[in-house]
Amino acid sequence: MSLKLINKNYTYSSQLKMKAVKMYQADIPRSIIVNELGIKDKKWVNVWVK
Repeated sequence: MSLKLINKNYTYSSQLKMKAVKMYQADIPRSIIVNELGIKDKKWVNVWVK
């Protein structure tokens, strides 16, 4: 997976972010996106979409 733990902060790869944005644009619910991609908080999907 593209998830790294650094000082209790999670960082996500550019590829994972782009995949999350594409899924969001395809009207896939954020709850499904975070579960499938292993994202820790739904807010990040909103941040990346902006």
